[in-house]
Amino acid sequence: MTRGDDDAECAGRLASAIRMALDVPATAPPGFSGAFEDAAELFGDALHFEADPRLFASNLLFECGPPGARKRVCQFFTGWGDWEQISFDFRNEAIFREVGEVAAQGGWSRQLPSHRKFRVRMRDGRPVRRNNVALDTVAKIDAYFENTASLLASIAAKGVVRRPAFTIEMAAAFAASEIRPVAAEIVERDVGAGIGPRGELLRVCPGLHRTAAALHLGVASMPVELRMIHIAFLRQHGAAEDPLAAVRRVLAHARRAYAAASRPGADPFLQQQSRPYQETPP
Repeated sequence: MTRGDDDAECAGRLASAIRMALDVPATAPPGFSGAFEDAAELFGDALHFEADPRLFASNLLFECGPPGARKRVCQFFTGWGDWEQISFDFRNEAIFREVGEVAAQGGWSRQLPSHRKFRVRMRDGRPVRRNNVALDTVAKIDAYFENTASLLASIAAKGVVRRPAFTIEMAAAFAASEIRPVAAEIVERDVGAGIGPRGELLRVCPGLHRTAAALHLGVASMPVELRMIHIAFLRQHGAAEDPLAAVRRVLAHARRAYAAASRPGADPFLQQQSRPYQETPP
């Protein structure tokens, strides 16, 4: 089978999934169709664009659905239904606060409120989990906050950068990490973005720490990867006539609509940063 045959199969599957989603009643509960892998194979780098992190309206749940039939949202490319039922404000999440504490202090220390909370949870036998790892020792807790400080320092110096392709050298670097499994690094991608039914920008799956760091540091533009489009927005862009052409039109819209210059001052976080991030020892 040739690359052209593969592309044709991906195109056929994705177009069929979008047409199926178009037939779902508007009152149906949230659901998904179309494999993200097919979209990534078809559109490649075209799924990537620069976006202002202040424009993220909310965060889609990582998984949703009835008990016993839950689905990982990031496996799909299109969805329908009321996404307010399956989204949350990531600015109220613990990770966002943890990153904010390190940013505000200019580095990590064991005096951070979150660090103290982590140690209490550890002593109570209820360790906090990050990257699917239980932070059940002080060394692991220290390493988590040290990594957070390093992430902030990197973004302060260079901004949020595109994820490089995973290499053997990267595997070796993470092999000794107690808090960042190699498996997590292998599947990591650019910050995930979704587009809601009214064109609102949403966070989807990877990159919550990077998004939080960008917002706390006042970074106005970051690379994202389009992971999900609501069928209502695709319908507005002509999906009923040509599903894949509609995706291309949405991608063109995304590159224009979510850039940093498009809606200055959309979020107060830039105004809160009165000084540049400077890392200090714990």
